[in-house]
Amino acid sequence: MTDAFRLPEALAAWSTEHFIATLKREVKVHSAVRAVLARCMNGFGTIDEPITVMVLGADDQGEIIEARITILYTVTETVYRCPDCSGEDVVHGACEMTIRIDKTSAEALFTVTTQEAR
Repeated sequence: MTDAFRLPEALAAWSTEHFIATLKREVKVHSAVRAVLARCMNGFGTIDEPITVMVLGADDQGEIIEARITILYTVTETVYRCPDCSGEDVVHGACEMTIRIDKTSAEALFTVTTQEAR
């Protein structure tokens, strides 16, 4: 699954000590990330705030920057147990993504590599 969006601040911070913090911040606030996570969950529940972004590494690949991240999140699901009662279950999930940032346009393409929930 892929989606495209722009990460201009992360691109501007590339090759500085601020890159990881900037990438985390831009990914956390981007609504496209939540949309991808929601699609991965097949529409069950709502992603709770906040999400946690961990940058596992980033490399210069010529015309692109390739970053590997993991997003940790929780989902609150409404569970119907019987006609008269319902409740909520909290599910913790992790989603690994690869982000490829174009160095000329700041357009970023991210690919979900794994998704797991507990």
